[in-house]
Amino acid sequence: MASVKGINSLEFGPCTSQATASTQTPQSEDPTHSEAVVPVCLAFSGNVDEVEIGAFAVPKQSGQNVEVDYSKYETRNMICLSVYFAIYFAFRAGTLVVFPLASKLLLDELLDGAPNSPLYQLPLATWFLGDMLYAAPNAIFMQRYGRRNGFMAGAAITCLFSILAFCVLRFVSDSMVAFVLLVVCTVGMASIGMAEFVKYAVAEACFDEERRPKQVARTITGAAIVAIVGPFTASATAGINEDKPLHGFAYFFLIMGGLAFLAIIVSAAMRLPSFQFKGSSDTDGASLCKILQRTEVWTAIALQSLIQILMVTPMQAAPLAMTNYVGLSVQSFWISGCVAAHIVARFLPGLFTGHLISAVGKMTVLTIGVVLLLSCSLLTLVGKELWNYYSGLTLLGIGWNFSFVSSTMILLASHSAEERTKVSSFNETFRFACNAFGAIASSGLAWDMICFSAFATIGVLSVLIGYMACRNFKVRATTTA
Repeated sequence: MASVKGINSLEFGPCTSQATASTQTPQSEDPTHSEAVVPVCLAFSGNVDEVEIGAFAVPKQSGQNVEVDYSKYETRNMICLSVYFAIYFAFRAGTLVVFPLASKLLLDELLDGAPNSPLYQLPLATWFLGDMLYAAPNAIFMQRYGRRNGFMAGAAITCLFSILAFCVLRFVSDSMVAFVLLVVCTVGMASIGMAEFVKYAVAEACFDEERRPKQVARTITGAAIVAIVGPFTASATAGINEDKPLHGFAYFFLIMGGLAFLAIIVSAAMRLPSFQFKGSSDTDGASLCKILQRTEVWTAIALQSLIQILMVTPMQAAPLAMTNYVGLSVQSFWISGCVAAHIVARFLPGLFTGHLISAVGKMTVLTIGVVLLLSCSLLTLVGKELWNYYSGLTLLGIGWNFSFVSSTMILLASHSAEERTKVSSFNETFRFACNAFGAIASSGLAWDMICFSAFATIGVLSVLIGYMACRNFKVRATTTA
């Protein structure tokens, strides 16, 4: 297998056990079906800077003797995949604003106007739990029916539940009933997580091996940055009816439903190649329990989990904090602008983080990232002005990118390629559990408490990094001797 560097780490949603399964295509029962024995294997199903890929095959269609030239559809596929991912991430970014603020409005009477409550982020936590639960089924669905059908199914379900969410916020008068129904709709809207497979589809649809890593990075990063329209759409719709911003938030879901319908059309226009993966069985090698007992594996997973909590909690708490402490209205564009600045800061460095790691090393970049994460808490703790939140969340985004990419590289080096599916599946599942925990904590704790808890988490993270550095030093000394 060839090792290709340059696909910088980007974090989105459920990308768990698909490393092996999601790259498979069911064999046709037609005996005339044939396919060249040149598979594609995206060996790590997480957020990686290094992806192992093999050669590509262009399968023959069942019942035909002529190979399909998928390379002629490359430009069309790249445009469609970029649009699909931009729609997905615009949705997710917009919900960072809508879910906590709409929940607070719905539960205002029940909770006597409490500034913080774990219930405010229950819809977003439900979304993250959906990420965990849908990951394996999504991979299996794409394995059996293909990526295009998977993208279409995810967008169709999301479109339906988005329209239902619009009806709930617009027409249900009982606030508690509306809140419960909104949480239920979130379970369906999380189906748009099929878009997590876009990164793999881009790699598979690009037939220039040298250009492939850059194409993945550019498609994902560009689409994520374009998706900042999501938070601004949330603020714009909230201002439609200033007396009843809940009705305005309802139109956010109506617009997202329209975009999900567009995603269905875009998916239908894709002409993606199918591949047959022929690699090691997931049952081969050591068991997951034995793998997790290795120091280098559990320390890398712990790193990623702590980093995720450090990023998710303040990011999701920011919209509520800016209404509670800065005094902004729920329809203020300053709130959506802060979320947009954070998104750009998270993904734009992904174009060069891999090169920085190559230049100065994983541990150095990891340490810089942790320092930037600490700076976010310091900046937002010393003051609660608008600039504190903007600068803090911008540093939070850059710090997450540096620390998460480098910790991903540490994780990649901790196990063999045969063990990668097991390790990455567990890591992604555990990481999304941390996302759900961070979502609940972000609305259940006051902002100062979030900052102080971040100091404690960074303290644990620093001890872990120090332990890893000492262990690496001993290993190098033993090797040299």
